[in-house]
Amino acid sequence: MAQDLPQYAITTSAARARKRLTVALWTTNLSSVIASNLTYIYLASFIYRQTGRIEWSNITLMCPMAIPVVACFGIASITRRSGPRRIFAVANGCALGITLLLLLVLGHYPLAALAGATLIGVVDALQRVTRIVALKAFYPDGDVKTAVPIALSAQFIAGGLAGVLMGLAPNEAAPAVVLPWIGALFALAGAVSLLLPVVPTQHASTVEANSSVSKLLGALDAHPEMRGHFVRVVMFIGVFQGFYNLSRVALPAHLLNLSDHYVGLLQLLSSAAMLVGASCFYASARRGWRFAGRREAALIGICIGASTMAVTLHSPALNFALYFVYILAFEIMFLQCQADLVEACPREHVGTMAAYQYAAMYVAMMVIMGLGSVAVPFIGLNGVALACGVLYVLLYARTRSRPKPA
Repeated sequence: MAQDLPQYAITTSAARARKRLTVALWTTNLSSVIASNLTYIYLASFIYRQTGRIEWSNITLMCPMAIPVVACFGIASITRRSGPRRIFAVANGCALGITLLLLLVLGHYPLAALAGATLIGVVDALQRVTRIVALKAFYPDGDVKTAVPIALSAQFIAGGLAGVLMGLAPNEAAPAVVLPWIGALFALAGAVSLLLPVVPTQHASTVEANSSVSKLLGALDAHPEMRGHFVRVVMFIGVFQGFYNLSRVALPAHLLNLSDHYVGLLQLLSSAAMLVGASCFYASARRGWRFAGRREAALIGICIGASTMAVTLHSPALNFALYFVYILAFEIMFLQCQADLVEACPREHVGTMAAYQYAAMYVAMMVIMGLGSVAVPFIGLNGVALACGVLYVLLYARTRSRPKPA
């Protein structure tokens, strides 16, 4: 019995260290994502109030979506050269500086909101990729599936919390009211990130041997399982999150003719569904369950059916309930796709993989959103939902039917 005590102490100490790591990573993610989302929402609202032109507001919201695509080369290089702790600390420090600069100039130059959203978008995109790198760097391979929902659940609820903070701000709040909140959140994220461990990174000489694109293509060619998971996560997120972005405002405002209050309510409901989905996935991963085969087919079917019915019926209670089910199934499936990809990716390629994964996902989402916006007047939002579901099934069937390399 006495001989078992040292081993028990080691196990307990490791568990406590893992808990501290997870709390620090979760807090860093939550603070920075809330700050980024609040920045986009406030700057879009501010520039519209100052100029009276909705196109400036739309451009302000689109800038952060384009950053992961435009800056993927640089982001991939940074995440290979620097560890997650350093990136989180420097990125949030830069974001704090950008926020303070906006506080000085925004009242005099309203169009500075465009530059501010773009710069914060760069920091946000870098941290999104770094979160995936951190999972592989901080957690053993066997713990990846349980670490994914814990570490990433912060960004699931951040949109809703950012909406709550925006709602707490006075009507037409001045930059001096909202920007200090944003700066404080970035400062908190940067400070907590210093509690994360330092991990070794690659040397520049090995990184510069090949371009990031060729490294990614080589890794995908050498690891067929990773390639399959990469394609699956891009298809799934592109189609179903693309429809989410298209419908989260159109459903309450356009289809049901409800006030802006219900737009915020649907955002909160979606965040709650994401958090419940993360909890369900975490519990299933702890028991060794995978959402593959029939379970995967059931979740895809629920996504298609619930999303289509949510924008077909005209009863707000049923619409919102079905939308909750859609986001719940979507979140569980997304986590399974992401966990499979992170687990299958070799540690040395995870930064490059994550950078191009986000770039590919945003391109796919923007394509779905663009085509969906054009199609809505002709086939309605429910027709677009059904078309998205059919498109995913066809793409998935095509990838599954390809012969596996010998």
